[in-house]
Amino acid sequence: MIYSSTKPGTAIEEAFQLAADYELSPDDLKPRVTCGIEWDLAGVIDLTRNNLPAWLQLTKWMQENFLSINDTGFETLCQAFGRAARNSSTSGILYPSARVEGGVNLAVFRDRLRSSETVRLLGEDELKNYLA
Repeated sequence: MIYSSTKPGTAIEEAFQLAADYELSPDDLKPRVTCGIEWDLAGVIDLTRNNLPAWLQLTKWMQENFLSINDTGFETLCQAFGRAARNSSTSGILYPSARVEGGVNLAVFRDRLRSSETVRLLGEDELKNYLA
């Protein structure tokens, strides 16, 4: 699974807020590298559209406290939806951020990518310098 955002600021804010959920300090997240990814995907569920089916109560689902629900041994409705999407022929899900107002995220199921779909890491040569 690759979690990404359509804007770098959203990805960074998501990471730090998730760390806070787990009571990690910003230093616990270091080192951290942010890089760009160019996606060419065909099988993506777009949950940012205005005309979603009525049964998909995304706003309500995004307010679930996933930590407390997971601690009881259950998954949230959002997690169940994601699992169902992964088990279908879907390559990923485009969805609004629950943590960053106006933010949009893309979760990609790496093992579900079609041969026609591509992923390109932007600045890969430069990134290698940081990872060496």
